[in-house]
Amino acid sequence: MQETDVAIVGAGPAGLAAAREASQAGAKVVLIDQYLRPGGQYFRQLPPGFTGNSRPDWGEDEEKGSLLLQGTTSERIELLTDTVAFSIYGDKTLALARQNHFFQLRAQKLILATGAYERPVPFPGWTLPGVLSAGAMQTLVKIQRVLPGRRIVVAGAGPLLYVVAAMLVDAGADVGAVVDAARLRRGWRQIPRLWRHWQPLLQGMEYLKQLRDAGVPVLTGHTILRAEGEEKVQRAVIVEVDNEWRPVPGTERSYDLDALCVSFGFLPSTELARLAGCNVVYRPDLGGFVPEHNQEMETSLAGVFVAGEVAGIGGAGIAMVQGRIAGIVAARQLGHINADAAEKQLASARKELAGLETFREAMNEMVGLRPAVWELMQDDTIVCRCQEVTKAELRDAARASTLSAREVKLRTWAGMGPCQGRFCGDVILRIMAEEKGVAIDQIPAPRVRPPVHTVPLAALAQELEESDEGE
Repeated sequence: MQETDVAIVGAGPAGLAAAREASQAGAKVVLIDQYLRPGGQYFRQLPPGFTGNSRPDWGEDEEKGSLLLQGTTSERIELLTDTVAFSIYGDKTLALARQNHFFQLRAQKLILATGAYERPVPFPGWTLPGVLSAGAMQTLVKIQRVLPGRRIVVAGAGPLLYVVAAMLVDAGADVGAVVDAARLRRGWRQIPRLWRHWQPLLQGMEYLKQLRDAGVPVLTGHTILRAEGEEKVQRAVIVEVDNEWRPVPGTERSYDLDALCVSFGFLPSTELARLAGCNVVYRPDLGGFVPEHNQEMETSLAGVFVAGEVAGIGGAGIAMVQGRIAGIVAARQLGHINADAAEKQLASARKELAGLETFREAMNEMVGLRPAVWELMQDDTIVCRCQEVTKAELRDAARASTLSAREVKLRTWAGMGPCQGRFCGDVILRIMAEEKGVAIDQIPAPRVRPPVHTVPLAALAQELEESDEGE
């Protein structure tokens, strides 16, 4: 079994920052990521040896990521890419799979920087081919240099809509409209809290200018009502919404298209933290269930830290600062940096983090989900795509069950497919809460079982053989 001082799961902004801080302090670090190259979704790098048409601004995030990656070239950092952390044992031992090979890694300190995945908001027609998430759209265009369609509508809520729409314009797509349920005028009330954070605002204004110059309509205070089509998406029906994002009757309009891009924000990826036994709390302002942690990013389990989107949705800036904090504290606990030197670095990081958290709070007020968005689901809308379970089936199961997500799961098989409830779990809890008349935080978080990611059967068989040999 391999051993190390610090193991970090996730080589995105938080994981890279944590690795750099811990290694610079003198700790031996193993940095693990499931993709072929580090950088995460935000600093996504092109696959090795990949060539294709490009545009200058597509590479900006890649360039920023490359600068951050330069800090991870230390001989004290071992980088394990194309490697999945699919389970964790009580002594900070990770079960890892790389292709068909299984191996274990035991760490004195463990930093989970497992990121987030896109929040699904089901609506009629959302399972049609050609309806893609913003992350999938970015991957196709920026990494694979492929347009999934020529006429595309971008809908949902939040700043990512404008980033993706501008990217699509650059790629040559005909963007029919950007449809944002949030209303930009709500932002004026947040100006005091946005003070000193002009860079992301100016960047947002640049995206808006680019879309306006390209003739792309930007419809704020509107949302996707349904997607229509036979064998694939062919139309999107858009509707105006009130301040709670409830559709206003009589305001529908239809757009012909061959691809629909949807984004309603993100959910923290907490499966590995929950499997480890970390306490979780429900924080809607942070995206949902998040591991409890102190200001040093340490969870309820001593020596286990979280950093980045897994600790609460907030963007790359917050992720990198949290990663720095986790890396410094882990190194201090191991004796690689003295308390005074660590505190000097931590004080600076905490000050920066406080400002970024103020910005996050303001953005949540501006573009955070409103309650009526969940009314887009109809009784026959599929919620669990893996098992094709509808809202009506889930509602009936919740009505017949106790306050237990597991019982609803057993009655319907929802959440028992390949995604293991990652994409439908949050919606199931919302349906249960509505049916039972309780707040979501009163429903116990669903249990997590390994493997938390899909792994080859050959790797699992090897794990079984090695565990048998150890008995």
